[in-house]
Amino acid sequence: MAKAHSYKSEEEPEALQKEIGKAFKVAEKNPSLVTRNHVNFELGERAAVLNVYPDKASEFLERYIANYSYKDLNSPAFAYLHLARIKDSQNNREEALKNINQSLNHKVIFPEAEKEKMRILQM
Repeated sequence: MAKAHSYKSEEEPEALQKEIGKAFKVAEKNPSLVTRNHVNFELGERAAVLNVYPDKASEFLERYIANYSYKDLNSPAFAYLHLARIKDSQNNREEALKNINQSLNHKVIFPEAEKEKMRILQM
């Protein structure tokens, strides 16, 4: 999982994709390794940005949202944004809009989410 994080900063998408796949397998085999909720966000976000493993990414992001607390580093708004993008990539416009609206409910001034909402509505 640490390797997947290091590849984010090095901007090596192929290596990141490979490491995300490995991290997903490790997390599935041994869920106790995901000791902090933020790891759920990181794994889901990386896969969503690369547009790989959409179902697994959704699971991690939904788990992040469900377990969110003030201790977490990212607002659920970002998790909902990534979920909206995943649903949109799966041609599920209704779910994409539902998630983008949730994102905007958590963070009212969120230009990136507003832009994504307009893009989804224009499809």
